[in-house]
Amino acid sequence: MKNMKAFAGAIFTLLMLAGIASADDYEQDKNMYWPQWRGPLGNGVAPLSDAPLHFSATENVKWKFEDPGRGFSTPIIWGDKIFMTTALEIKDDTPPQPPPAGG
Repeated sequence: MKNMKAFAGAIFTLLMLAGIASADDYEQDKNMYWPQWRGPLGNGVAPLSDAPLHFSATENVKWKFEDPGRGFSTPIIWGDKIFMTTALEIKDDTPPQPPPAGG
């Protein structure tokens, strides 16, 4: 029983340290990317970014896409991935179904 408690304590300590390291990594990385609306600081500035300051239809453009729906959110950029959301109209004439019995 004593060995089991020591083992559980060691596992708990390792998990806590891993969580702290992950949180530190996130805090450092978030300033390099664009993780939320208006950037990492919420003010439209990414302090560790090397993004260009001037844009045109062809200057400093790395990618484009046509949004098939209506988008009102900011893109999320993390590493080499970009996340976009959009709202698409659903054309379905099926009447709404009642909720299942019992809630």
